[in-house]
Amino acid sequence: YSSLPFPYPCKNGPMDSISELRLVKGVTDEMYFGKEGRTGLRDLLTANSGGRININTASPLILQAIGEGFIGREEAEEIVRYRKENPFVRKSDIMNVPGIGIGIFSKISPVITVKSGYFLVKTEGRVGRSRSIIETVVRRSKSGVTSVIWSAR
Repeated sequence: YSSLPFPYPCKNGPMDSISELRLVKGVTDEMYFGKEGRTGLRDLLTANSGGRININTASPLILQAIGEGFIGREEAEEIVRYRKENPFVRKSDIMNVPGIGIGIFSKISPVITVKSGYFLVKTEGRVGRSRSIIETVVRRSKSGVTSVIWSAR
């Protein structure tokens, strides 16, 4: 990074916000924001997950990203259909989904969860033609809910 035309130091640590990806050499605006119907990294990743994917809330695309192709498109869509009627209470409940057996469960178990501690809250306010959006990441814990990071635009 020090040899770039506009050099800057590396953080060399965990990201506080997914927007820090824009500082990573090689990450383009197209990759970050998406382009022409393609989802961008900002809509797929989070800096606040504890390293696990919540199978009760993950999109089909995120579910397909688990492991090394353990969950395909059809399985991901089946998981989403199943959880609408039967939210997962335990990780092992995913084995009730057609196409997901003990073999797949044992491979994905280390990276999945059924609970979330972080949530993205988006608020939009309008007055006449003016519009403002506030986004905040909140953390839920035993002691309550706290704001981790926020931005306004």
